[in-house]
Amino acid sequence: VTAETQCSGSYFYPKPDFVRSRVTPKVGCIELGGDKANLFAFKNVPDVLPWERPNSFHIAYSAESSTYFGYQAYANYYAFQHSNQPEGTGYTRLLTSSEMDDLNLIPTFQAPRIRYSSRYAPINKPDVIDKWLRSPSAPKEDVIIIIDPDNWVLQPLTKYARKVTQGHAVAQSAFFYKSPLVKELFQLVCERNCDYTP
Repeated sequence: VTAETQCSGSYFYPKPDFVRSRVTPKVGCIELGGDKANLFAFKNVPDVLPWERPNSFHIAYSAESSTYFGYQAYANYYAFQHSNQPEGTGYTRLLTSSEMDDLNLIPTFQAPRIRYSSRYAPINKPDVIDKWLRSPSAPKEDVIIIIDPDNWVLQPLTKYARKVTQGHAVAQSAFFYKSPLVKELFQLVCERNCDYTP
């Protein structure tokens, strides 16, 4: 047995599984030390194991038709195109407007403004998402990643999409989380199921 075969080799497993070796040979191998695993080469193991398989996902953001949002929309789309997302990743600008604007190079879903938007403009975001999900243009992917138009995607979002499971979303806490004003606002704009406490 040579020093090389003591620390590396090829193994065949008909059913792939997670393998971690805590063995750190003293001669002829790279000392990994501590809890770091030695690296082995396995045959018949797929590049992506079933539990690591990325969910298909669709990136979307809401916007209005204005010069302010126009610059953000073009920059956002440019960043998306150069961010190396997996093939088939969807992308949509969710436009709240009475009619389509001239940013026709960007994949867009357009829907009219909700009547409450004059009292509370941010309601356009959940409203246009709801209209999009109920439309024939609804996304077919497993996961929808909602960003803001000024959040530019610079690298693949696969690791975030992978964290989402049926009935369990992943999100960043908003600055107003647990504020008593949220309940007051909810009651102000609620039309049905208003006994819900956010």
